[in-house]
Amino acid sequence: LPGPSHSGQLYMDATYIYLFGGRSGETAGDTTYLNTIYRAPISNPAAWVNTGSVLPGKVAYASLVEVGSYIYLLGGSPSYEVYDNNIYRAPISNPLAWVDTGASLPANITTSQALVTSDYVYLFGGRTGTGVYTNIIYRAPIATPTVWTATAGRLPVTLSFSTLEVVGDTIYLLGGYNGSSLATIYKSTLADPLTWSVAAGTLPAGLDSSQAEVIGGYVYLMSGGNASAWATQLVYRGTLTP
Repeated sequence: LPGPSHSGQLYMDATYIYLFGGRSGETAGDTTYLNTIYRAPISNPAAWVNTGSVLPGKVAYASLVEVGSYIYLLGGSPSYEVYDNNIYRAPISNPLAWVDTGASLPANITTSQALVTSDYVYLFGGRTGTGVYTNIIYRAPIATPTVWTATAGRLPVTLSFSTLEVVGDTIYLLGGYNGSSLATIYKSTLADPLTWSVAAGTLPAGLDSSQAEVIGGYVYLMSGGNASAWATQLVYRGTLTP
């Protein structure tokens, strides 16, 4: 990358991979939050450049979704221990042209997990303040993705930094953090994303902020944090049965 960055959001279209915002440091009180937009061509994913375009504000730990003709960045943090309810968007036809929609989420929130279904966009849990985590499920209609409400649905526990994966018709939240790293697996269904339960089985250890990929019938969890380290080199794999 043109500079150090973590906790931004990736997006890929037919031509480029984009990285929106993030942080370039990891110290208490640091001011290294970013509004930069980096990109690399699909034909050469190692050739990243700073586009010179910027987001409407500095933001890390936001949630990115694609709905209709737009990409949205939901919530996030503009600086250390500050939390936002902003909704930014850019047209899919030009991912460099971001604006602040002026709309807002029902709460300031970061590190939430997002899901787009045929009817709604959902945000599951997240962090709403310093050491404050939520189990609230927020959603907005696909037709009006800037109009958000807090639903009556709740996760089984307060949860942030989880990893969301969909297998068949089942939604999973793998691990996460609510003061400590969790090994629990939670599940719901695409038919009813407001009703959650604890799934059978657990992760081998507490894990948060991991990246997931389904390959050859297995779900892989790569890197992330746990009780002993902010970042690890661990790779877990397992099967998730709907």
